[in-house]
Amino acid sequence: MRKVKISERLLEKKRVKPTPTRILVAEELLKNNEAKSLQDMEEALPNADKVTIYRTIKTFLDNHIIHSVLLPDGQTKYALCEHAEHQHHVHPHFTCQKCGETHCLPETNIPLQDFPKNYKVSDVLLTLSGVCPKCSS
Repeated sequence: MRKVKISERLLEKKRVKPTPTRILVAEELLKNNEAKSLQDMEEALPNADKVTIYRTIKTFLDNHIIHSVLLPDGQTKYALCEHAEHQHHVHPHFTCQKCGETHCLPETNIPLQDFPKNYKVSDVLLTLSGVCPKCSS
């Protein structure tokens, strides 16, 4: 019996066909639970077609397998996250100033309250920066 990879189970759970490139992209995003840019993905998967990687990212976004992380410098990274199924997930992201890695912090509570009357919040972008545990030791 063939052993099914975590990445395949993740895709099958979302009813996304586990093609070889999709499995590679999911596995890359599962490494270190770190958000990665499109360029990061292309560099990590040099034998994969760039257009196919881009289409895979789009498919993952459309099927709520990943979510995008907009950084203050305008760069977009993508992360697998336990909350990716929620279109309006509310958790901060942390970018290390030393190594440049970006991580989701879903356990961090962000209270959304006391907004002025008639303001309806549909999404929250919060990126924290500093030094990650790996770089501070």
